[in-house]
Amino acid sequence: MPTPQVQRQYTRLSAQLQQICVRHKRELPQGTRSVCLTKSSGTHRLEVYDGYGKSLGTFPQSETSTRFAEDLAHTFGNVNFPNPDGILAMI
Repeated sequence: MPTPQVQRQYTRLSAQLQQICVRHKRELPQGTRSVCLTKSSGTHRLEVYDGYGKSLGTFPQSETSTRFAEDLAHTFGNVNFPNPDGILAMI
């Protein structure tokens, strides 16, 4: 069970991820209901899911706007994720 401090950090990061995804919702596949942000070797990967948990793809892709990728990198670039499985957010 995570400590209250870890839970607060996760909740804050999840809210930030949700805000970024809502701001860039037009770039996400239609039907996106949740996302999971993971980080590996300093690279961010956003997995996108529908309401049934089916994967709709990963971002960034070649057609992802620079602004969307920059928002993710700027917000989460130096953050150590409290959960090694990533940060989840509902959209």
